[in-house]
Amino acid sequence: SLSNLQLLHLQMNNLSSHVSLAIPHDCTHLQSLNLSGNSFTNLSSQPWQDCTSLETIDLSQNMLLDQRIPTNLTLLPSLQYLSLAKNGLGGFLPSCLPSSSSSSSSSSSSSSPLTHLDLSDNQLNGELSPSIATTCSSLQHLDISGNKVWGSIVAELGNMSGLEVLNLSENQLEGEIPKEIGELAELRVLMLGSNSLSGGIPSELSKCTSLRLLDLNTNNLEGSIPSSSLHQIPSLAYLVLHSNSFSGSIPPSLYTMHTLIFLDLSNNSLSGTLSPYLSNMTSLQFL
Repeated sequence: SLSNLQLLHLQMNNLSSHVSLAIPHDCTHLQSLNLSGNSFTNLSSQPWQDCTSLETIDLSQNMLLDQRIPTNLTLLPSLQYLSLAKNGLGGFLPSCLPSSSSSSSSSSSSSSPLTHLDLSDNQLNGELSPSIATTCSSLQHLDISGNKVWGSIVAELGNMSGLEVLNLSENQLEGEIPKEIGELAELRVLMLGSNSLSGGIPSELSKCTSLRLLDLNTNNLEGSIPSSSLHQIPSLAYLVLHSNSFSGSIPPSLYTMHTLIFLDLSNNSLSGTLSPYLSNMTSLQFL
């Protein structure tokens, strides 16, 4: 019996078959499970409801092609960290990320304790529901990039005050970037690239004073690059706006952003000349 086991880390091996076969029958004391980088092919729902003490689960980089994410996995009462990235998982977004487009997905009436959720590089589909701010109010890191999520970016994301990393890139999102994103004072990384977003960059992003990386590449964004907002973000180091339809000249305020390390404005419709003040951007390594 392994009833006292608290940590089970077997990552980066060649283990295969059912995930459940790697988990002890009595897992009530298990707090951390890492089976990433293996060859598991079946994500059984059987063991999870008994693992009530689990706080961390990493099943990323396995071979769970077209498997569905079990509800009793995402709603574990103590779970704070969940990574299922790079598996080829199918079906709808899990119930901890309620999908307004799926009548089959059930939402939790109370907030999940999850602070870190990585579902990137799968085949999940659905549409984010406005209730995400209620069911996932503790999230600090949300990555659902590289899936098939459609619809608009819900304004309610702006109510998730603890969010530090938001990556929705490489999906099928449409509509404008909601101004409510500017309410995320703790946000450090915002990645919305490779979607079909339209409109401009909301000036409210200037209130994201912790932002270090803003990546909006390969969308349908247009208009001028805002002159009075981006330079107000004191720690912005990476600004990626390539492959959009921005027009006009490069705003003079951009040359005052001394924290910028990486600036990519390629493949737009910008005009005018580069300012000699470009030489003042002493931190810049990529232009």
